[in-house]
Amino acid sequence: GYYLADSGGKDSRCIRKLADLAGVKYQAFYSCTTIDPPEVPKFLKEHFPNTIWHYPEKSFYQYIRDWFPPSRTRRWCWTYLKEIPSLGTGKCYRITGVRAEESPGRRRFPQIDWVPKINSFAFKVIYYWTEWHVWDFHEKYNLPYLPLYNEGWSRVGCMMCPLSSYENRMRDKERWPGPFKAFEHAVTIWWNTLR
Repeated sequence: GYYLADSGGKDSRCIRKLADLAGVKYQAFYSCTTIDPPEVPKFLKEHFPNTIWHYPEKSFYQYIRDWFPPSRTRRWCWTYLKEIPSLGTGKCYRITGVRAEESPGRRRFPQIDWVPKINSFAFKVIYYWTEWHVWDFHEKYNLPYLPLYNEGWSRVGCMMCPLSSYENRMRDKERWPGPFKAFEHAVTIWWNTLR
């Protein structure tokens, strides 16, 4: 069967429903990055308890202390928090909710893609969907979704993501101050080890 990558977001709801409608065999997996908004794991536990969780070898904060904070040009977080923990499932066909509309970086790769780092084919089944298509599909099938979308979040990803806008990071910081304090603490420790 397929490995279905479930981030907890609105696009994941669509690919899960499409897999159900298609009748394909799959197992849903969630990579617990340790820096997702707390509403995400809560939502998955409540609505999709059969999802298998992957955990990174170390927390985001420990990786910062050991290496360096991720930036727009030097990011290790996706690989070590999402990809590496997902290895070893024995599934080489992955269904993902990646959409071309989301970013120029995501448009660079084809809809069906071989990803050598994870030794898998990625099938981006809603690749050409717009956000309007996603919400229309949600409405048609009455799919559950994170309450954060009703509070103004259009995308839900890792807090403190260097690819997120400054405004979005500040909004996240106001909403979830604890993880940001832990981030600042980890960066301080990293910085002090450079001296």
